[in-house]
Parts: sequence; C-alpha cells; structure tokens
Amino acid sequence: MNFDIFSQPIKEGRKRSLSHGILKFPLDFSSYFERRDELELYIPNFRSNLFNLNQLDEKDSRGSIIYRAALKAFKHGAIGLRPYLGEMLQSLLTLPLDEQLRSFLCVLFEYILAVSQDTNEEDIEEELLSIDSKDAREVYMTIAEKLIERGKVEGEILDKQNILLRLLDKKFGGIDEAEKKRVMNIRDRDRLDRTIDLILDPKSIDEVLHALEK
Repeated sequence: MNFDIFSQPIKEGRKRSLSHGILKFPLDFSSYFERRDELELYIPNFRSNLFNLNQLDEKDSRGSIIYRAALKAFKHGAIGLRPYLGEMLQSLLTLPLDEQLRSFLCVLFEYILAVSQDTNEEDIEEELLSIDSKDAREVYMTIAEKLIERGKVEGEILDKQNILLRLLDKKFGGIDEAEKKRVMNIRDRDRLDRTIDLILDPKSIDEVLHALEK
C-alpha cells in the first residue's frame, strides 16, 4: 500500500509518502516518458519521497499513542497485523474515549477490515472482549453495521449491472468487453434501474449505453 506517491518540493519541506517496500514502478516521474530532447523542458521533475515502513523500528518510534498505532497499522496491515492487534488496541484504550479517539477507531477498524489478510471481524471482537471495553465495542459495532450496509448496497448494484448485461446480451446477441466495462463503471442504482426499464426501446447497444451514461 503506497500513499501519495509523487510529492512535489514545497517551501516548508517535502511531503512524505509511505511504502511497504514493494515497488513495481519508477520512483521518478520522468521515467514514465520516452526521453526526447524536445520534451525535456516540459516533463515535471517530480521525485517520490518514500518512507519504507519495513525499515521502521517501532521501538524507536516517537509520537502519540494514536500516531504509533497508525504507523503499526500501516506497516503490518497488509502483511500480518494479527499478532500486533491486541497490544495496539490495549494501548489505544488507555486513552479517554473522546471524539478524537472514536473517530480514529472508526477509521482504524475500517482500514483493518478492508486491507488485512489475517485479521477479520471475529479477531477484532475477540480482542475487544479481552480488554472489556464496552465503549470500544460500541464503536466497532457501528463500523460493522456500516460495512454490512455498504455490502448490501454493493450487492444490489452488482445485481442490477448483471441484469442489464444479460438483457443486453439477449436483445442484441452479444456484448463485448468494452461495452461490459461501460456498464460496470456505473455505480448509480437509479441510473441502472432507469436503463433496465428502457431496454425494450433502443435499437442498438450504443443507444442503451448512451442513456446509461447520461
């Protein structure tokens, strides 16, 4: 996971980006262009300013408990967070559960569930139960409910997209990958419903997709 990869020098310093150390792209912006003399003056001289989280010694890290927890989540989130989860939550819950901590926990739980390969809802609930923090469990349940609702919405959108694709295939005898991509790019349920309702009238797939993308 890399964030804000290309950073432009600014008067106050440089913006710093985070990296897990696995890079599959050039670090300087100009490498994305074929070198031509006539273009040299027009290619921005951006250079990524990366901080490799794998080189972070957490024992030497400084800052608030929230800052250190965020670094730990970024460092281990995608490669193995479970062994650190309990310690991280215990340290966070030594703080007063004010609005700042509630907001951070919301973001933290959502990030873990979206990114982590070894930590799921049951793991978070287990750790919160062991800490016996009613307030933290309530924050987590709020996030879990939001994620469940988001999953329902995503499921509805996917169902509508698939219905539209099947109808287009039946009506016009086939649909190519570019046309399928145009349908899958539409995330608005109302637009998908409207287009499904209009499927009997158009004379071509382009006519349907044009209506969908309005």
